[in-house]
Amino acid sequence: MKLITPAAEHYSELLSWITSAQQLADWAGPNMVYPSDVKKLTSDLQSKNWPSFALVSQDNQLLAFGQYYLRQGCCHLCRLIVSPTHRGKGIAKQLIERISIQGCHQLEVNTQSLFVYTYNSSAIKAYQKLGFVTKQYFATDAMKNCLYMTKD
Repeated sequence: MKLITPAAEHYSELLSWITSAQQLADWAGPNMVYPSDVKKLTSDLQSKNWPSFALVSQDNQLLAFGQYYLRQGCCHLCRLIVSPTHRGKGIAKQLIERISIQGCHQLEVNTQSLFVYTYNSSAIKAYQKLGFVTKQYFATDAMKNCLYMTKD
């Protein structure tokens, strides 16, 4: 596996993983519009200039996608998603570890953070296995039903 900047074909594959407005909102946040097309999805994901990464197999098959940005002194991980056919195989761990290393180095920080919806119990368990713990976060309407998790 390797972590690369996503190519056009990766965005097309990523789009095929999202089959409902709820899935899109759960993954990318409330400001994304469903249904989308590759051009719109790519534009939306690149609009904030957050570094985007594709975790790909040796034959360039997209396994996972994620982004990061600086938030309150942390490398904040966001829009993390694993291919539906590769879930439960340790891909999320690989994605998070690789993005965290690169993001913390680039941003010159030591702590990672992320938000996860309270009803996404499988993601919460995965993050806990990786050492993330729930922290208090000033709640806003945008973060309703979310846990804020960090890892030093």
